[in-house]
Amino acid sequence: MEKEIKFSDCTQEFLETEFGLRQTNSLFAMEYWTKKSYEMTVEKKEKTVLRCYQKLVPYNLRVWNEIEWMQYFVGPILGLVNFQTEYFNIYSWRRIEAVVQNWRIYGDPDAMIATGRFSPKLPYLCLNEYKRSEETKGDSIGQMLSEMLVSQTLNQNEKPVYGIFLIGAFWHFAVLENKKYCISDGYAGDSKALFDLFKMLKALKVIFLEMFTK
Repeated sequence: MEKEIKFSDCTQEFLETEFGLRQTNSLFAMEYWTKKSYEMTVEKKEKTVLRCYQKLVPYNLRVWNEIEWMQYFVGPILGLVNFQTEYFNIYSWRRIEAVVQNWRIYGDPDAMIATGRFSPKLPYLCLNEYKRSEETKGDSIGQMLSEMLVSQTLNQNEKPVYGIFLIGAFWHFAVLENKKYCISDGYAGDSKALFDLFKMLKALKVIFLEMFTK
């Protein structure tokens, strides 16, 4: 009998126990992503815009809710990278679901990068909701991993899928390859690391373009 669970109800423990996912300190895809980010540059105009957004963080870190954080900080930064191409686009709060080992897992990621001109078809990156650092409700890693697991199932190939989650001002990047996943250290959006995380985002766009053009 098929069971079902929402992304928001998934925990890291549930996903490791039920689906055999295993965390590791290193994966080739993560190493490649990080290495590729070193090749990226942040243009002067991009730095100016990023600093404008960064100024919002100290005043709103414990003020904004998840939607406001996405709309006024995370979304604009993703928009600055510009993930709209002829191969993929960026979407928000669009339903994705898949049946994995007799579990129907479903939900609406805060943001995803996926193929599809008018609606998402095959997702390659999922970004799950922002959590204030002091919040304990929900499991940010579990939610992100469940979205990645669904993406992996929908893609039906051996390519890695990618994820991002935020806790407080810190951005964390993740990769899922087969049953193994790797999570980066945090990049603080209220520090100089903002430029490094921006380069990670720019590198991700390059990696996705490589998938379709090589």
